[in-house]
Amino acid sequence: MKKLVSIISMTIALGACSGQTSTSEAPQAQVSGRALGSDEILSRIYELAPKKLNPQECGLFLWLKRSDTPLVYFQRASRSDLDAHAEMVIDGMPKQLTRTSRSNLIALSYYEQQQFTVGDVTLELKMKADRSQSLRQGMKIPAATISLKDSKGWSAVLPVAGAIACQ
Repeated sequence: MKKLVSIISMTIALGACSGQTSTSEAPQAQVSGRALGSDEILSRIYELAPKKLNPQECGLFLWLKRSDTPLVYFQRASRSDLDAHAEMVIDGMPKQLTRTSRSNLIALSYYEQQQFTVGDVTLELKMKADRSQSLRQGMKIPAATISLKDSKGWSAVLPVAGAIACQ
């Protein structure tokens, strides 16, 4: 758990240093991050800049399960399911993904299964939370998958892990 808290604290601190905005609107400027790979899907997905939580705010952070652990997915808690969205960097641009379906509530506006769309990409997130910790303590997501598919039929499954954390 100490490692999880350290990772989240470091991400929050880096977000504060980066000047990243903390509003729900993803900036539309080109990013300088790196693509996750070179195939038809991974070349379109980029590392996400560190995110900062405001006081009394919660967020879901997911890092790619590989040695360099880039942050690839972020979702702020929303006040209603109608305004729920996630953030990723696709085609070098920060994007807000619109949630189209969800099932099996974990807490707040986070679900074990969620589906999102943006442009020609559909994303399905499947995760299980470690419920041994409360949301305020930082709820671990020890294993999850992000499945991506584009309109041309290319697809990829990303193994991820992370946490739901609150400031």
